[in-house]
Amino acid sequence: MARHRQTAQHAMPENVIFEFSPVGNAMKVCAVDARSGLEVSIVRPVTAGEEALRRTAVSKLRDMLNKKRPKPLDRRGVVA
Repeated sequence: MARHRQTAQHAMPENVIFEFSPVGNAMKVCAVDARSGLEVSIVRPVTAGEEALRRTAVSKLRDMLNKKRPKPLDRRGVVA
């Protein structure tokens, strides 16, 4: 059986925050890049499984990061 290697293109961005929200018989997954603050969301059937949902959300996040190249968040504010 062939093993797949994780390349830089397929590697998960380092600081990603996931939020899973059930919507009827589907699951909405939001993925946020903590460095830039860019957020993407997907909606897929619950039966897809958590790992597949994460991979799909990360793929979309990676595509958007490559497309937009957002500036890092300004961290000089006060944390309450």
